[in-house]
Amino acid sequence: MSKAEPGALFREVFGNPWPGEAELFFKADWTSEEKGIVQVYFRSADNQGKSFSEMYQALCDLDVGLEPSVQRRAAANFINAMLPTMAHLETPSSVITELVRHVDILPGLPVLGIVEVAEILSDCRTGCFVRGIDTSLRSHAELEHFTKTHEQAMSFYISAVLRDDIKAIDHLNALPAMRDLVSDSDIRGICASVDRYPDVFPAEASSYFEKLPRIVHVRDRYIAAAPVSVYLKNLKTAIRKGSSQALEDCFDSSLSLRCGPALITEILNMYEQENRTQTQKQTNQMVKACVIKLIEAGVDAYPAYLETVHGRFGALDFIDSPPSRGEIMDHCLAKRKEGEQDPTVFLLMFTPKELAAHERGQELLERLHKYTQDPKLLQFMTSLQYVGKAFSNDLGL
Repeated sequence: MSKAEPGALFREVFGNPWPGEAELFFKADWTSEEKGIVQVYFRSADNQGKSFSEMYQALCDLDVGLEPSVQRRAAANFINAMLPTMAHLETPSSVITELVRHVDILPGLPVLGIVEVAEILSDCRTGCFVRGIDTSLRSHAELEHFTKTHEQAMSFYISAVLRDDIKAIDHLNALPAMRDLVSDSDIRGICASVDRYPDVFPAEASSYFEKLPRIVHVRDRYIAAAPVSVYLKNLKTAIRKGSSQALEDCFDSSLSLRCGPALITEILNMYEQENRTQTQKQTNQMVKACVIKLIEAGVDAYPAYLETVHGRFGALDFIDSPPSRGEIMDHCLAKRKEGEQDPTVFLLMFTPKELAAHERGQELLERLHKYTQDPKLLQFMTSLQYVGKAFSNDLGL
């Protein structure tokens, strides 16, 4: 990096640094002394009422011999690194509000780890990042700005966990874009790190955690839900409620894999063969949705298929044999006996191309599409009448 030559905009925002100090703004890792130096300039700019946008533009204005894209990234990293300092000068809420104002210029911020969030919250009583200065929950429209990356979304969940704020976590979970990025296992991971903070983080960070409340409510919700028996109970409760949102909230891919094929069998056993009342129909739809999620999460469906066809003990005779593609597909096409479970879900063990290759492949694809309503299957179908009808149904025609 060449010697920095401050431009007019940089001097207006940050002043005129001593020789060699301007380069510090772009360092990836500061010593304690170096961080203290740049914090002085940052505080000075903040005291003058300079916004994040103005600071960012001033850093981009500085001639440090970097490629423009690299310099922009370094400028954003500087702003991100100064967020804890900003929070001590203001409040966590003001930091997030400032980022919302400049989300087009600084997309992807904040990216803060547990220590940085703990530092920000340790001297503040106005709540986590999810809440405004009046402690009310921020709108989903505002929070959606912070769903560019997993790390960015995690900054908000970390802040809610460290404040033991279940309502804030529920508010985040109600935003699909957040829920796509952060799972229950991520939340448990945050709790585990906080529990072991003296062993996990530097000694100087201990004072931050000691000032924060004990994580009681979050631990009760998420750590207690970790055992398999409780997880099964939560899935069954969501299915009986007929609530897709409840199923989405409690579904955990890692716990599903831990449960294994037995979980598929257990959920399929909830299927109501009568299927006459609205409640029964709703339960059956939820059973389908849950089993589809389990198979898509990677749970091995073959042992569950064998148990469905041959019974719990009869399945043991076949468990070591590889799945026979033709036999399974033929079984799914066969006429079901009274009271027999619908095996269509097990077609998910095969790719659409594998299904299409069967001599009755189109029938298999139609059967699976009716079961899952997965539009990706339509491109493998040759029946224009069926595809057209499927599109019409999707459009509500």
